[in-house]
Amino acid sequence: MHDLRETRNTRDPMFCTRRWILALLLVPAPAAAELTLDACRGSARTQHPQVAAARAQEAAAAARRAIGFSGFLPTISAEASASAVHGGFAGAARAGTNSFTGGLETWTAAITARQTLWDFGRTLNQFQAARAANEAADAEAQVASERLEVEAEAAFRTAIAATELVQAAEEALQRADLQRKRADARVQVGQRPRFDLSRADVEVANARLALVAATNGRALAIAQLASACGLAALPAGTTLAPPPTRAPAELPPVDAARQRALERRAEIRAARARLEASEQAVEAARAHYWPTLSASGSVGFRGPEPGDMESGWQALAQVTVPIVAGGADAARVREAEALRDATAANFENLKRSVVLEVDAALLSAQEAQSRLDAATSLERSADEGLRLAEARYETGAGDAVELADAQAQLAQAQATRVRAALDVAVSLARLDRIVGGRILDGREATR
Repeated sequence: MHDLRETRNTRDPMFCTRRWILALLLVPAPAAAELTLDACRGSARTQHPQVAAARAQEAAAAARRAIGFSGFLPTISAEASASAVHGGFAGAARAGTNSFTGGLETWTAAITARQTLWDFGRTLNQFQAARAANEAADAEAQVASERLEVEAEAAFRTAIAATELVQAAEEALQRADLQRKRADARVQVGQRPRFDLSRADVEVANARLALVAATNGRALAIAQLASACGLAALPAGTTLAPPPTRAPAELPPVDAARQRALERRAEIRAARARLEASEQAVEAARAHYWPTLSASGSVGFRGPEPGDMESGWQALAQVTVPIVAGGADAARVREAEALRDATAANFENLKRSVVLEVDAALLSAQEAQSRLDAATSLERSADEGLRLAEARYETGAGDAVELADAQAQLAQAQATRVRAALDVAVSLARLDRIVGGRILDGREATR
């Protein structure tokens, strides 16, 4: 009988449906993806549109460098032509007369090679300018990558801080709810005035509003994090792994930070390469005043019919001396010199800007560390004040206003401490980039 019932059950549609539902429930759910800080940085380096644009500019500069190098190499071309002349032109071609009778056909096929032998540095300077421009484009691509890495870290830590603010708001709401229950119980037995319950309701409403604002801030931070990582949106269910903590540390001397920045910054390297390219462009423009020596040669076939062509060759050495170009050569030199002077001025301005950035970054990091110390002390004091206010309220020595103020001060102190810690981490990350690399040892510790 048992076997018969089991056979019937397996044929029952409802029984099969239950088995499928049970099987689906027993299948383990896929683990949510976890995004780390390093993964976010790597995504920004490889997938952000700004990096793609910088790499495209770098590829274009490399192509221009290859174009400049091609001036050192010969050009080889294949040529084929067929011409037909009738009337007087044909007669003149045959007999040197003005006869208007007869015709002339010529078929030609040849391979020609041309090579510039010497042009007083015009080709060399053009190539060196293109090579320096390629180095500048490479450095600018590095600048874009470094900036996006810092922005990605700032966005990642901002999203982590937004999550901490949501947790702090939830804790504040739990405290407000608990206080409302206490106030309601005391009002019911006549131990406290009804004002305490009304004030507790206000604090619960304020805590809920703060939670809504914190939740919206977290959603915005997540969206900004996806953009900073070069993504349209984070995959559903993505969680953020706690990043290494950037703890406050002794900052480097100003002079050492300035010197390192001027030596290591990719922006400085790019500007120096652009200045070199502009100087080579001036030399290339001046080379147009001088003659050029070139040679060409060709081998091929020529005849009146495609099947009746004879082989031959031709060699040519040529000197081209510029005499008058309508002032274009002189104007070209003036333009190149003006662009060089502008590039040199921009380079000096960049160095001053870098020094100013270093000073500002050091001051920002110092100020953020001081604010974090003060915020940490403030949070401890606010926590102690809330405990005292709760004890006073329990014994009847305190009132609802005092307790509500203590709760608000603790919530505000917690938010201030979270934001100060975020400012410290972001300011140190930006300081690393501004000085051209990490110069503080032992600053990071795994949380």
